[in-house]
Amino acid sequence: MSRPFGTDARAQFDLEPGAVFLNHGSFGAVPKSVQAAQARWRATMERQPDIFFRRLMKPGIRAAAEVFAPVVGAKGEDIAFVENATTAVSTVLQRMAFERGDEILITGTTYNAVKLAAADEARRQGLAVRTAPMPLPYTSDAGVVERIVSAAGPRTRLAILDHIVSPTALVLPVADIVRGLKEKGVRVMIDGAHGPGQIPLNVPALGADWVTGNLHKWFYAPRGTAYFWAAPEVREITLPLNISHDVALGFPRAFDYTGTRDSTAWLCVPDAMTFVADYGLDRIMAHNRALAADGARAFARLGVEPIAGKANFAAMQSMILPTARPATPEDAVWLIAQMWDQHRVQIASNAVDGRLLLRISAQIYCEPSDFIRAAEALDALSWPGRT
Repeated sequence: MSRPFGTDARAQFDLEPGAVFLNHGSFGAVPKSVQAAQARWRATMERQPDIFFRRLMKPGIRAAAEVFAPVVGAKGEDIAFVENATTAVSTVLQRMAFERGDEILITGTTYNAVKLAAADEARRQGLAVRTAPMPLPYTSDAGVVERIVSAAGPRTRLAILDHIVSPTALVLPVADIVRGLKEKGVRVMIDGAHGPGQIPLNVPALGADWVTGNLHKWFYAPRGTAYFWAAPEVREITLPLNISHDVALGFPRAFDYTGTRDSTAWLCVPDAMTFVADYGLDRIMAHNRALAADGARAFARLGVEPIAGKANFAAMQSMILPTARPATPEDAVWLIAQMWDQHRVQIASNAVDGRLLLRISAQIYCEPSDFIRAAEALDALSWPGRT
């Protein structure tokens, strides 16, 4: 029988008592059982470092990949582990064979670290960065597909797409976008940082060249764990940023050992999967999606409306806070701090195209009352520019 959500589930985490956590999407929360598993691996590593690094670590990583791969419709030999999705994106940017004047395509809501990585590579190699606009509110999937595909020019060599957009929480129709971009000869990297544990995944069916996703956000693994998938035709060029002893093994094994580091987080992926199995992955995703949609309704009386229909969201929702002036990034920082410091409510906030966004996350440890408390806390604040 699957375990109950809410209060019982919260007891499986070390979250601060009495506080409301509606921002699982940023940094996740590691269950106590997975923390204990990592502690055991670290104890093994410290008890006999030579045995750990020479005999246990790499077979353990491959075993973790074999166990996890079916979750994303892949095989263990298709999966490498990296520290986070940003690492995978940087790997692709630095391993692609660009020519001076080529272009990288991103969107107006691309995650800032990825945007900076693309800009840095553009400076280094004499490339250009094209940006497809993503105006709010979100109107239709067909519109965003057309907007992104049409933004690709004759010199566009690589497009980086979010699967679930970080600031807006929107689930994009990436398979349709990939299809249009591939018809124009563009290689595609999908930054699926928020995908595993939020939405069902069949990575090969997306048609992209590379796909990555964090496992510390919605899949309960320790921080510093992300999967990295590469299509067969690009695996030869997909090598880690740090070249080490196993580089000749190619993708994915070249990523298993790139120097002496603590890889115990990756070894805990099977333990995270055990935690997921106790609740049921499909059940978790359905619960969190429904709770996020219901939770968003708690804010309606404040004039705070979601940026899209509930079909465009999964376990997160973003809403536009009405303001009398264009919002700034500093406004979002202020709102996050005040909600926590004054009310012990953790939320996410961003400024996108002058709109002040509030992003909420639903998780198995959340209750409907958490969203009501968050709405009351928001109402007690005069957020910057509040009308």
